[in-house]
Amino acid sequence: MIKEQNMPEIAVLTDHDTAPLAEGVMSHNDLSLSTVREIPKHIRRARLANSIAFMTFGASFYAWSTGVSALRFHTSLDGNSGDFYFGMIALGMGVGSTVGALLTGRLIDAFGARIVLACALLFYGMSFFPFGASNSYISALLIGIVFGTLRGACDTSLNTHGVQIERFYGRTIMSEFHACFAFGGFLYGLIGSYFAGYFPASPFYDFALMGALCLCAAIGLNKNFLSKNDITEDQNIIIKDANINHKKGYQWVVLGLMVGFGALLLSSVATESAVTDWGQEFMRRHIGTTSSVAGIAISCFTGAEFVGRLFGDSIARRIGRPLTIISSAFLALVGMSCANFIPSHAAAIIGFSLIGIGVSCLTPLIVSCAGSKDPENQGKNIGIVFFVGYCGTLLGPAIFTLIVSMLGIGKLFIFPVFLMIALAVLGPILTRVRI
Repeated sequence: MIKEQNMPEIAVLTDHDTAPLAEGVMSHNDLSLSTVREIPKHIRRARLANSIAFMTFGASFYAWSTGVSALRFHTSLDGNSGDFYFGMIALGMGVGSTVGALLTGRLIDAFGARIVLACALLFYGMSFFPFGASNSYISALLIGIVFGTLRGACDTSLNTHGVQIERFYGRTIMSEFHACFAFGGFLYGLIGSYFAGYFPASPFYDFALMGALCLCAAIGLNKNFLSKNDITEDQNIIIKDANINHKKGYQWVVLGLMVGFGALLLSSVATESAVTDWGQEFMRRHIGTTSSVAGIAISCFTGAEFVGRLFGDSIARRIGRPLTIISSAFLALVGMSCANFIPSHAAAIIGFSLIGIGVSCLTPLIVSCAGSKDPENQGKNIGIVFFVGYCGTLLGPAIFTLIVSMLGIGKLFIFPVFLMIALAVLGPILTRVRI
C-alpha cells in the first residue's frame, strides 16, 4: 500500500443545502462549491488535533460521571441527606457552563481558536485537581462553578474550531468530531469504572488522571490548532463584504437566528437527557424490565448515537442538512413511539436505539449551520447557541421531574415529542435563512 503522507487531500464539495452565491465563492449560509479544493497539510493536522481534543473532552464527561459517588463520599454528601447539596453543586456547574459558553465566543473572534482553545483546555485540566481534592460542600460548590465555566468554554472553543476547519473542506465534518467525543467517553468510562471501584472514597486519582490528559492535550495539540488568520479565501471576501455593507439591524437579525438555533439545540439536548437521566427508570417501572436490561437499553442508545455520528456527515452531504434534520427528528419520534406504546422489552430497546440515531447528528448539524451563517462572528454566534442550548440542561431536569411526578413515568416522552416536532418544522427553515 502506498503511503500518502506527502499527497495533498482533495475535498469534493457536494453539499446540497442551497446554491452558492457565485461560482467559486462559498456562501456564508452554505458549505457548497462547484469546484474541487486542495486541503493544506496544516488544515489536516488541525482536523486530527481537534478530533483528539474532542476525544479528551468526551472522556472528561465520563470522568465526572464515574467520580460522582466518590466525590459525594469525600465531601460527606452521600445518602439521601446529601441529595439537595449535591444538586446545588450540579446546578452551579450547569450555570457556569452556560456563562462560559456565552463569554468564550467573543474571545475566539478576538484572539482565534489556537489561543482560546489551548487556554480553555489547560485551565479546564487544572481545575480537575482541586475539584478532586475538595473535602467540603462549599469548596466543591465554588470549584464546581469554575469547573463548569471552563467546561462551557471548552465546548464553545472546540465546536467553533471545528466549524473553522470545516470551511476549508467545504463540506460537513462536524459529526466526525462529535463521534470522537462519544468514543473518548466510552474509552475513559472503562478507566473511570476501575478507579471508582479501586478508590471509592476519593475522586482525586480519577480526576487527576483526567486533568493530566487535558493538560497534555492543551500543550501537545496547541501548535496544530488554527489561528485567527487561518481563513479561506472566500471567507475573507465575505468578511470584507460584510464590513463594507454592514446594516443597522444586522446584528439583531443574527442574534435572533442564533437564538433560534439555540432553541433547536435545547430540543436535542433535552430529548437526549430524557433517555440518559430517566431512561433506566422508564424501562424498569413502565416497561417492567430488570435493571440489567434497562442498562442494555441505555447502552444501545449510546452506541446508536456513536454509529449515527460516524455516518452523519456523509448522509448530510448526500441529502442535504434540512432533510437530514427532518429525518433525524422522525427517527426519534418513531423511537419514542416504539418505547412508549409497544409493551415489549425488545421494542423498547429498539426504540431507544432509534432515539439515539435520531438525536446523534442534530447537535453537530445545528452547530455547523450556525457557524456558517456569519463567518466574521462565528465564535460569538456559536457561544450564543450553546448558551441557549445549555439552558436545556438546567430546565430539562425540572420539567421531566414535574411530568413524572404529576403524570407518571409512562408520560416521560410527552415533552420530547413536542420538541422533536418543533425541531422538524423549524430546523429546515432556519438552515435555509440567508443573512
